[in-house]
Formats: sequence, C-alpha cells, structure tokens
Amino acid sequence: MPDARFVNLPGNGPIIYSDQGSGTRAAQDLLNFQKNNSEVFSVSSTGLPDPGGAQQTRYVQYTVGDIVAESDAKSWTILEVRATITIISIFYTVDTNTADGTSNGQTFLIEDESNNAITTNTLNAGDPGATQAVWVTCGTVTAATLTADDYLTFSPTKVSSGLDMSGLAFYITYTMGT
Repeated sequence: MPDARFVNLPGNGPIIYSDQGSGTRAAQDLLNFQKNNSEVFSVSSTGLPDPGGAQQTRYVQYTVGDIVAESDAKSWTILEVRATITIISIFYTVDTNTADGTSNGQTFLIEDESNNAITTNTLNAGDPGATQAVWVTCGTVTAATLTADDYLTFSPTKVSSGLDMSGLAFYITYTMGT
C-alpha cells in the first residue's frame, strides 16, 4: 500500500506545489527520491531533472525532419540549454534508407553559438548511406561545454549533388555541470 496516493483530485492546480523563494533553502533540490539513503532521482532548484543524482548522463532527441539535397543555406537550432552541460556524444538517424550508390552526400556540422565546431560528419550515399532507424555517431565531440542560454546548431553542406534525407533526427547525450 502506498504512503501517499493522489487519485482524481478536484480542481486544476498542481498536485504537489513547492515554492522555495530566496531563503536559505533556495538552492536545495525541489524534489528528491532516495533508496537506501542514496539519491535515485531529484529535481534541482532550477527545475532540471537529475536522474540518479550525481549529475548522471542525460539525453535529448531532436527531429529536424526532411532535408533536401540543396539545404546548404539552412541551419537548425537542435539544442538550447538552461544550465551548464557537457556534451558526450551526438548521433543521427533517418526514417528512410539513403543509400543510392552515388557519391552524393551531406556533411553535418554541429556548432555552438560561437561557431566552435562540436562535431562534423560526412554521409555519402554510396558508403553505405544512412539506414532507416539505425543511430550513427556524428564523430568525435570537441569543445563540448555549453553554459546557460547557449545552443547547438546543425548545418548541412552538400557533397557533390547533395543527398535528400527523410526524418532526420539527432540524439544528444550530455551531463549536467555544477
């Protein structure tokens, strides 16, 4: 039997409300779950989740959608952060195979807001292209620390005649800073 159970409460306000203000506890976790005296999940004073405590690895997925072979002049913001983070890895996938046996392709450039390259990857249609629903690394991550209000952008550059990509999505893993 649970210690606390909330079922079909009347009204439309929050079920649990916490307002720590600016007092001595303002920097403490808003919510903290523990098992055997070890944190397993918390919500920080800034409202960010911390699964498992100790700033474990987290992830976000961003879907760009379809890009055409001639997408050189476009860029997409794929992540904006509210606190300091360190990017660990970036992967991509598509929802339709891209292999067509040609030398056409796309070079992915992912940069921070200061135009520092975080990672770059070239995808060619002939070797073997991207496979539907298979996550592929974008390569080695460098200059990977972002601070509050920083963002990542994705900019494709065509190789040869470029490569149409359907359902392009990115999977970014990171850790929270202190």
